[in-house]
Formats: sequence, structure tokens, C-alpha cells
Amino acid sequence: MDETHAAQQRLALLNEASTRIGATLDVHRTARELVEVVVPRFADFTTVDLLESVLEGEELTELPMDGPVMMRAVAVGEADEHGNLTEDGRMVSSSDPVGGLSQSAEVYAQSLRTGRSILVAEVDEKALRRIVAAPERVVPSLTAGVHSYLMVPLLARGVVLGGAEFVRTANPEPFTMADVALAEELAARAAVCIDNARLYRRERDTALTLQRSLLPQEVHRSLGLEIAYRYLPSSVISEVGGDWFDVVPLSGGRVALIVGDVMGHGIRAAATMGQLRTVARTLITIDLDPARVLRRLDDAAAAVGEGQFATCVCVVFDPLDRSCTAASAGHLPPVLAEAPGSARLLELPPAAPLGVGGVPFESVHFTLPEDGILVLYTDGLVERRDQDLDEGVELLRRTVADRRPTLEQTCDAVLTALTSDTVQGDDIAVIMAHSRPLSSDQLAVLPLAGDPSMAGHARRFVRRTLRSWGLTGLIDHAELLTSELITNALVHAGAPTEVRIFRNADLTVEVADIDSHAPRIRRARASDEGGRGMHLINEIAHRWGSRSTTQGKVVWFELEIPPGSTH
Repeated sequence: MDETHAAQQRLALLNEASTRIGATLDVHRTARELVEVVVPRFADFTTVDLLESVLEGEELTELPMDGPVMMRAVAVGEADEHGNLTEDGRMVSSSDPVGGLSQSAEVYAQSLRTGRSILVAEVDEKALRRIVAAPERVVPSLTAGVHSYLMVPLLARGVVLGGAEFVRTANPEPFTMADVALAEELAARAAVCIDNARLYRRERDTALTLQRSLLPQEVHRSLGLEIAYRYLPSSVISEVGGDWFDVVPLSGGRVALIVGDVMGHGIRAAATMGQLRTVARTLITIDLDPARVLRRLDDAAAAVGEGQFATCVCVVFDPLDRSCTAASAGHLPPVLAEAPGSARLLELPPAAPLGVGGVPFESVHFTLPEDGILVLYTDGLVERRDQDLDEGVELLRRTVADRRPTLEQTCDAVLTALTSDTVQGDDIAVIMAHSRPLSSDQLAVLPLAGDPSMAGHARRFVRRTLRSWGLTGLIDHAELLTSELITNALVHAGAPTEVRIFRNADLTVEVADIDSHAPRIRRARASDEGGRGMHLINEIAHRWGSRSTTQGKVVWFELEIPPGSTH
């Protein structure tokens, strides 16, 4: 072949490789692209093998000092009799299958350890015994016409990732040193792309691990509310983001539903998500309303770092009257299905995302009626490159309106309708909450009249309720602590107005009154006749606290329900 023509062909091959190899951050696809470029124009048979650590996205380890090296076949290709690329030729059938793990041959291992290419321009039977990994492959290789061999290590950033073997059978020309230079250039381009894919996968796996550690491992069982949820991380390696959700139990059987989305992707977004979720959970458990929670979160987001913004929606549900309080920070509107067959978008007061700073937030109130469904979600559920955002939200609304027999089935139907088999470009977080009636063994309420006998009425109410619920072991403590709350309200608040008993994972007793001042524990002197009530509650109760209401306040305590108690 004329040397000038050969140089032109090599240059054309390099130009094609620069456009075809490494178009995606996919290790297997990049290896396949290398094979497609070189067969049959450069070699009649080519294999690409990688170290297992590369495929797993792990930190690369040093090769063993001697002996074979374990390699996994990633791509293989052979030219058929017509010069077309095939994966079922004679050489392919006698080599390791794609995905197979095997020990490298002597020449292969030597090339990996030295980081240098090895050329065997004229292959005979003796040379083949050093080239192939198994003795039984020598004869089939000779029969296939193997006469020239080139092994090139895949090197990136000074580290060996694997190797590429080039073999000539039908092409009568042996490999030359010019061919070695060309193969090394092709392998170097592929190796950098493969290493980039490895690093991206490593970052994605780290971000996913961080995400999973920060998201709820299980969802709190809520009074009067059935909850279904889904969390799907992005399928794009570089697009793992900061979507989050949370279900936070509150006093009085209430529950907070929170969904948020940190703008950006990668480990930083996932770390920011974890910080904001922790802050939000802390704020909501001290009974701040959603608007005040978002105001504090706005400050926290600004403190995390410049340019870290997030959207968020927070809803607090009260099972006693099915009332909801909600606020949004630039988030997509929730979907509210008040009855089967209908659903609407719940328009919340507009506000800027968290992290902008100095933006007011406003809470709104609505009712989630019995058998109603509330849906909170992130934009990954409704946003597609080939679809307007409003179209995705409308499809979600219609799918929720056409609910399935169960909430879990409705959740699955939403994902089926709004996601596809194509690449998922963003994280998806969705919570569905279905309002259910409270049973007689979950809630009991006693209105109180302003008379001296109310403490006795309250104690008998507690005793009667716990006996009917099969919680006789808690009666003494519950009676005592309820009496202390009633007495405290009589002394400091004029009169209590209501006693409520909730049963969920724990037993909660609440006493409501018309005074807005929170109770506090004080140290009583030995000569004092009173002042020990809150100290007693603090010693006996599993937890206790108070919260403000529009009529005054509620003081509550919790007792742990023993395992095996009837329900």
C-alpha cells in the first residue's frame, strides 16, 4: 500500500474516532464505539477488556506483581466475509463472551503491567501460546488465519484501565509501527472517555448513597391518613440531584408532609438537600406553622452557600377536623382530589425559592375531606424535554382524578402515565396522602364544662377509654398526668375546654385551654403545696409539650404503648 495513502487512511480513522468515541458517559458504549471504528478498516478482530474496578466505578487498585490479571470482556467485534462488523464470527466464538470474566494471557498481562503496547507482527503457533489465555484456543486461532497481533493498554491519567487487542486475519498486511502509533492514539481517546464515565459513575453512586442516607427509611404511620410515596433518582449519571420528601409526626396526631427540590445536581445538591431536610424537620416539630418554617429555611438555604436555591412545599394535616395548613416556596402546586372523578390544582400564594432571602411566605388553610387525596411532587415527575411543563401537570391532575382502587395503585398509575422507558433526566419525588375516617379506638374527645368536678370527669373518661382500647396497663399513669394537666389549667388558665386522647404508635393525651402562655417546669420548695405537676409529667411521660392555637393552647403528653397491646 502506498505510504501516502496509508497515512491518509490513518488520519481519516482518527477524525472519525474523535466524533464517534465517547459520545456518552457509558463505559460499555464507549468500548463498543472503539470496536466499531477499527473493524474492519484497521483490524479484522478486536476486543476491549476492562478491570472490574473500572466497571464498578471504584478507586483503581494496583495490578498484581506477577501472574495473570482478571479482566472482564466489555466489547468484541469481527469482520465477516463481506467486511461487515459481526459479533458471531469464528474469532468471536472462540474468545471470551461480552460480560465474561477471565484470566489474561501472558502477553496481555505484560502489556498491562508495563503500560506499553506489544506488537507481534508475524504470529506463529509459539507466539499464539503467549497471546491466547487458554491452550485450546491456539488451533482455532490458527485456523481462523490469525497472522498479526497488537495489544494496547488503555491508559488514562497515568493509570491502566484495561486493554484493547487488535488482530488481522483476512487483511494480509501485518501491523507496523505506524499502526501501533495509530492504535495507541485511538486507545488513549477511548481510555479518557472510559475514565470520565468511571468518575461520573463514582460521583453518582456517592450522591445516591448520600441521598438514600438522608431520605426517610420508613414513613410514619399517621392518624386518619394513608400515605404512599415514590422516590426515583435520575437515570442520567451526572444528573443526581437534591429532591427530597419527608413525613413528620407532630403532636395531637397531626402530620407534616414536606417535598423539596434543591436546584443543581451532584454531591453538593444532595448535601444541601440533607441540611435543608434536617432543618425543616426540626422546625416543624417545634410547631411552627408552614410559613414560618419556610422563612427559617430561607435563612438556612442562604447560609449553606451562594447559589444554592431550593423550592419547597409544606403541609400540616390535623386528623381531628381534617384541616390543612400549607405554604410554598416557589414549588409546583399540589393536586387536591376532593372526591373520586375530580381533581384540581391547589394554588398557593406565590413566593420565591428558598435561598433568595428576605421573601415573605404565607400560609393558607383548606380541608382534605374524607376520601380526599393530596399529591405533592417535584418537577421531575411532570417535566420532559418534549413536553411543556403545564401539560405534565395537567396529565398528573387527570390521572389523580381517575384514581385506582387503592392509593398504591394510584401512585403506580401516576408514574406509568408520566414517566417513560426513555432516559429519566431528573429525580422524582412524590407523596400521596389519602384522608381516612378515624375509628373509635383511635380518637376520643371529652368537652369540659367550667365546674369543679371536671377533673373527676376527665379521670373517668381516661379510665373508660383506655379500658375499652385494651390499654389497662397505662390507666394509672394516664389518669395521674391528665389530672395534673387539668389542675394546671384551672390554676393558670382559668379553665380547660377539652380533653382528647389519640392512639397511634404511642398514646397521646391533650388538654386544651384558653390561655396562650406555655407551661414550664419550676423547682418547688419543700414547703410548697403545689408546683410539682409539670415536673411529674416530665418524669413519667415519654414526651410532652405544648402548642399555640387560635383559641389558646394545647398541652399534651405521650405514653409508650407496650408491644403486643391489642388494637
